[in-house]
Amino acid sequence: MRQFSSDKTFDWRDGSKYHHVHKVKAGDKFDIHWDYTMAHKTRGYTYAITDHPTDFSQRLTFNELKTFFENISQEKPFWSHQLPASTDHSIILPEREAGFHVLLERWIVADTGMAFHQSWVLEYEASLGGKGLGHEHHHHDA
Repeated sequence: MRQFSSDKTFDWRDGSKYHHVHKVKAGDKFDIHWDYTMAHKTRGYTYAITDHPTDFSQRLTFNELKTFFENISQEKPFWSHQLPASTDHSIILPEREAGFHVLLERWIVADTGMAFHQSWVLEYEASLGGKGLGHEHHHHDA
């Protein structure tokens, strides 16, 4: 799915793997495959997921996605220090509340102002023991 970075929303229902829901749980390894249709210098990849379950009723904003992993070259100038384009990626999924979430991978290119996207619909299973995953746990030193 291609999207201009100036668009503050993306319609993950169009061009996504919406017809195929992936049943997952926190800590699962999720395999991703890229089919590159154009050659660009690669700056890196970012991976983001919705912070809360979605109900599929509207377009998501990028603010509803939280980046949980990235592999980005920090070298400058970006177009002179690219990473090799990677066809197959594996990521470990973070904890999320049970329900439907959208995973977004962005391919950040160094020689244009654009990024290319892929998205997937994930259905997170309820955690064992019935505990919700949306709560923070604080530990205090004694």
